[in-house]
Amino acid sequence: MAIYDMKSTSSRVFANGSHPTITMNGDLVIVAGWSSTASSNLYYCVGNCYDTDIPTIGWGEQLTYDDGDQATISINDSGYAVSVHRSTTDSNNLFYRVGKIDKEKYIINWGESIKFNAGTDPFLSINEKVAVAVWSSTESTNLYYSIGTIDTDKLTIKWSSGVKYDAGLHPTVSINKENDVILGHASGSSTNLYYQYGSVTADLTQLKLVHNNNYDKGDSNDLTITDGGVIWESHKSSNDDDAFYKRGTVTNDTITWDTLNYTVDRTTSIRISSLQTLSSQTQVGVSIRLIDDNIETVIQKITKKD
Repeated sequence: MAIYDMKSTSSRVFANGSHPTITMNGDLVIVAGWSSTASSNLYYCVGNCYDTDIPTIGWGEQLTYDDGDQATISINDSGYAVSVHRSTTDSNNLFYRVGKIDKEKYIINWGESIKFNAGTDPFLSINEKVAVAVWSSTESTNLYYSIGTIDTDKLTIKWSSGVKYDAGLHPTVSINKENDVILGHASGSSTNLYYQYGSVTADLTQLKLVHNNNYDKGDSNDLTITDGGVIWESHKSSNDDDAFYKRGTVTNDTITWDTLNYTVDRTTSIRISSLQTLSSQTQVGVSIRLIDDNIETVIQKITKKD
């Protein structure tokens, strides 16, 4: 079993708000997002992670881009961004919008905000062509997903119908370039955390899920899958304010977890980005965490021990 060491190389108060989200692509472009606590405004900020011995982030201006809450943003290597959020004025309807990142100006040129379903607690992940959104029902603990194909010319997405796939709380999803997916959620009746692994079908309309595993205890888990099948996971303790990270690899459709279980103290919630490779021995990832209403960004440098 591989042994890894993880060091947090920087942390700072980034903004004040709620429901933070963060995403990073292979060019080490980062987009962070959050909701205002004083209004219904949604904010984003574009940054670059500089590939050095001690990775750092250079951030652009903090900008508003929509109204709503519970937003998630995902970006791909082609520089496109997709956001999903819940409306605060329109019966829990879910909206998405597609944008193109201008990394020289540190802005996103957004398309129109368009309704695609109804629910709460939406989460999204994209690759070069496919978007996968998950959310909770407003009437039960049922969880749903929808798969979309991205039209980069029109800045729109053609979505499949919503499909019920499980029951629980706080659903998350991650997709890589090979259309492998990993979904996570917390149990609605206990502290159990679950993941489901699978792939998008060839017609890009459904998920073929092969495992539904209870792998830990806690709350608000988040998982991301890299193009090489590496899994990075975070979750919050259900007993206190500690948060934990795990790293694993997919073997025969099952995740084998490495000996890395890193603790972050006093965290209200935490979200992670994808892992990106700096060298054969080193990967870098970015987290965004909420402590009360302070939003902090943290860079994790993960090194394989000899």
